[in-house]
Amino acid sequence: MLTTILTNEIMTASKGFNLDYRPSQLSYKKIYMQDPQCTEKLQEQQQKRGSDLPDTFLSAEYVQQKAKKLFYTL
Repeated sequence: MLTTILTNEIMTASKGFNLDYRPSQLSYKKIYMQDPQCTEKLQEQQQKRGSDLPDTFLSAEYVQQKAKKLFYTL
């Protein structure tokens, strides 16, 4: 959720300045590039909420895990 909010904020700001912005599952890595620990901090906060960052959900490994669980429960 946090990354979605930040992505929407970045997209809105970029449109205001006529900049091209294409959101992706790795967009959170570009949020505050001046702080090399920003990504780690985001990940810690997401884990505290019981979630993870977008590239985790879109990874082949994660999708395969979920598919296995789904098909085993059918």
